[in-house]
Amino acid sequence: MAHSTYLFPYHTCETPLHNGLWAVQPVSCTINAATTLMLTAHASLSARSSAVRTMLATYAAFEAWHVFNHMVHLPSSSFQAYATHLLSYCMSIATLAALVYLAPKQRLLVTRHGMVLVLAALLLDVWACAVLGGVW
Repeated sequence: MAHSTYLFPYHTCETPLHNGLWAVQPVSCTINAATTLMLTAHASLSARSSAVRTMLATYAAFEAWHVFNHMVHLPSSSFQAYATHLLSYCMSIATLAALVYLAPKQRLLVTRHGMVLVLAALLLDVWACAVLGGVW
């Protein structure tokens, strides 16, 4: 199977600048830092339920990691890609939990079959990442 030459975080919309600036991708870093601050503020100041606070906190953690990825490109970007993947799992689980909390009568994914489907999708994703090196 042929793999593309795309490799996160090196090949993104903003061309990396290796000229000693504070960030390798300063525009992306700044935008994601602002997003991190907004998510953190909403999680700590305006979210009324713990489910929504947790969801916003996982989004903020993902964005904080995203900021780091645009500041520094580690020699082995596989670590950055796998950590991003793990944080996306946390976001997905927190989002599902918040949806269940916010709409208890619409518990489509809380059934035994729904949870099996979600678990199967996560396992398929982990397998594709580990065995195939990703599907992109």
